[in-house]
Amino acid sequence: MLLGRFVFGVLLPLVAIFVAVLAFSAVRRRSAPAASEERIATLEEQVRGLLYRVWTLEQASEEPRPRPIDLEQRIGARWATWVGVVAILFGIGFFLKWSFENDLLGPGARVVLGLVAGLGLLANGLLLHRRRDVPYLSEGLAGLGLGVLYLSLYGAHAVYELVGPGLAFAGMLAVTLLGAVVSVVSNRQITAVLTVLGGLLTPVLLTVERPDERNLLAYLLVLDVLVLAVARFRTWPALGRLAWAGSALLFAAVLFREPDSPHPLSRLALVSALFVLFLAVPLVQPLVERRRQAEIDLFLVVANAAGYFWAVYVTLEPWHPGAEGAYALGLAFVYRLVSADYAARVPDDEATVVVHEGVAWTFLTLAIPLALGGRWVTLAW
Repeated sequence: MLLGRFVFGVLLPLVAIFVAVLAFSAVRRRSAPAASEERIATLEEQVRGLLYRVWTLEQASEEPRPRPIDLEQRIGARWATWVGVVAILFGIGFFLKWSFENDLLGPGARVVLGLVAGLGLLANGLLLHRRRDVPYLSEGLAGLGLGVLYLSLYGAHAVYELVGPGLAFAGMLAVTLLGAVVSVVSNRQITAVLTVLGGLLTPVLLTVERPDERNLLAYLLVLDVLVLAVARFRTWPALGRLAWAGSALLFAAVLFREPDSPHPLSRLALVSALFVLFLAVPLVQPLVERRRQAEIDLFLVVANAAGYFWAVYVTLEPWHPGAEGAYALGLAFVYRLVSADYAARVPDDEATVVVHEGVAWTFLTLAIPLALGGRWVTLAW
């Protein structure tokens, strides 16, 4: 009943408003009036100045453009590399299985061998990243090394019980940090994607008998800060989207499994920190470069707001049901403030402004029935 009320009362209106906002922004872009004559004159003057500067500069020889990657090279280089990586992973797995069944290696030696092999593969991938003739081999070795390290730590905890969940968790976090450093140094986005996937799979692999959601949320907060920092440094927006999607899925599983939190204040504090992180960081790049946000990022704006309010609603309903209206009103104020500030800084990005405005009005509309009752709802609307 609670989930149904949220879906039909909160989530669907947000999705509907988002679709309407996109349609509205598209229509506005198509029907935008022509620029004024004064603005055109100013732009023409600026263009003439730029052309004069270009003509007065010394002509430098153009660097040869890299040849586009055709299908044959893509299949023979990148795809073949990753097929080889998967084959090597299976080969290592079968070799270890054979050695385990014949008692050639003890549990400790098996884990140490895996860790050493993973570090060696990761180091070789990092060393090869400067060679232009083997770019995909560098990616493959780094990805293979990360996979071997994660599997070794998982085996040490779940299979052989050599280490506890805390130590295995710390080890996987260290591997994630190492993968982030390697991806930044080698400038390989695929390595960063594999690192994020490994970091998101860590809580799934290292399940404990009595999980504490505070540990999960704190881990996700640290992981997302790291991922968004790498994404901002290397301009890889896909990393932030992947981090948000993985974090949302992991926490959604917690909400479905245990909606009544034994620590509601801690849950609200940590979830609010994640919400603010994904609200603010995606706006940094457009603010710095004065450019429009991608359409998929506008969808994440709405999804982030809907997911956060869902978590707040599920947490407050059994604990403090009268506070949802105040929360919705506060979120309306936050999104209105963000919209006004963004409009002043990036005036050409109307779509982002309209989406944030739409979310603000949605929360304001939701705050009325959540805070009031009876005929007062009709009067307020």
